[in-house]
Amino acid sequence: MPPSMPTLVPGAAAPDPSPVDTEAVAALEIAIRTVNGVAETDCETNNPEQRSCVSPLRETSPERGIAAFSIRQPSGPGGGVLVLGRTDAGEWRYWFGGQQYYQRTAVPGDMLVCADGDGANVRAAPGFEAPILTLLTDLTVVIAVKFVLTEPGSYSLGSAGAGWYRISGVAAGWMYSTLLADARTEGCALRNALVNR
Repeated sequence: MPPSMPTLVPGAAAPDPSPVDTEAVAALEIAIRTVNGVAETDCETNNPEQRSCVSPLRETSPERGIAAFSIRQPSGPGGGVLVLGRTDAGEWRYWFGGQQYYQRTAVPGDMLVCADGDGANVRAAPGFEAPILTLLTDLTVVIAVKFVLTEPGSYSLGSAGAGWYRISGVAAGWMYSTLLADARTEGCALRNALVNR
């Protein structure tokens, strides 16, 4: 048995799941319902209706408000991602999906300000009504540490939602998700193409 797995003693109660495990399980259930799919573990053996197969991405942070999943057809590779965000109320809701995306699906991590040359406000709380703390210019690198979904998208309509990343680094506060891009995309081109289409 791998050393990271807990040892169960017959007759003893199972260990309580960690908050990370609880969030991951709750998000997986929502992802499966969203696409009317099945868990990857059931994809080949318990899937007579050939529903989409859903598996968590390695790079995801359910404990920090982001749950990302690979979605594929049982007949082969391909597919895309489905990303859920957690709302302030603690609910997992659809954020975005597809094959190309500019958002980070795991935090903490570096992000670039991408605000069409206008710069982006850092706010005291996740909302446009929150006080502005500072303005960051485009291509400034910030560290995203948490995410809150404030505007769920619609999977059935193919429309992405939006929310707020809690950031640190050159400034601390909250930034609107559509004004930031994963720094690994090496610039704002992908973000600009997807947001401004």
